[in-house]
Amino acid sequence: MAYTNPYQPTQPLGSDPAKDAPLDIREKEAMMVERIVDFLGTVFSADPMLISQLGSGANQAASISSKLFYKTEHDAGNSGSAKTLNFSTDGPIQKLVLTASCTLTISTPPAGASGILRVVQDVVGGWLITFPANWNTQANIAITVTTTASKATIYSWYSDGSVVYLGSFGTSFDVS
Repeated sequence: MAYTNPYQPTQPLGSDPAKDAPLDIREKEAMMVERIVDFLGTVFSADPMLISQLGSGANQAASISSKLFYKTEHDAGNSGSAKTLNFSTDGPIQKLVLTASCTLTISTPPAGASGILRVVQDVVGGWLITFPANWNTQANIAITVTTTASKATIYSWYSDGSVVYLGSFGTSFDVS
């Protein structure tokens, strides 16, 4: 991509501190913005200080609307009897549809990572889920999942790099 300087002054000096900066500073800032766009897939609004999207496509890290910041949910698909989830590559918020009682394999997210897993029963329901041994719950309370057809259980998790602490928002959420 050829470099263009989007910061040509359009107002008299003294009216816009960002555009009144010396030309070399404005050029460096424009190159930095361009590199962020190329490297991260970031989308800037007309004002280069406002970011409207981080990442792009399937690897989109986040969307920003006005001052609302949210992360997109990755559809991990159907479970089968065994399913591997990867929160590091597919994002911290995921949905899994149980189509059989399922044993999960999940690589441990890095320390400080957190996220949400929405587990949905298919139209048959009755399926159970088994988390990896290092996914712990408060006071070792059994991890429950709704078994009602077409209902969801929503889990939140936090990783310290070796243990993942798992909690539940609740069960039997409608998915329609």
